[in-house]
Amino acid sequence: MLKPEKNKNINYELSDKMSLDHEKIDKFINKVKTEEEILKLKFMLERHFLIEEKAIFELYYTEDEEDRKIIPILMKQHKEILAELKTKNLAKIKIMLKKHSTLEDEKFYPLLDKTLTREKKEKMIEKIQSF
Repeated sequence: MLKPEKNKNINYELSDKMSLDHEKIDKFINKVKTEEEILKLKFMLERHFLIEEKAIFELYYTEDEEDRKIIPILMKQHKEILAELKTKNLAKIKIMLKKHSTLEDEKFYPLLDKTLTREKKEKMIEKIQSF
């Protein structure tokens, strides 16, 4: 595991930003009933995954082999969740999203908050806000 950077007291952590988006998606999926709402959910997920993949995963690099293994797992989950949307099986999608967001919220984002420099976090947050 990487050691935390000295300047870890950034006011705005990545986990805060992404957890808020997870909560928004969780609240919305519980209300989904119509075809139009399924399309909106698909858009929300595609946007969320794009932000993660382009603003975070592409900028994240670690020498720690164990920490590097999480990104391919998260990318695979993104593809599986989007594929499952085609079946419109909301119960299964909810389970998949819960597993995915738990991995991110409890492991990946805290890891980033702990190990990234303030400058790297700010760069990621700038990219997130550009979406």
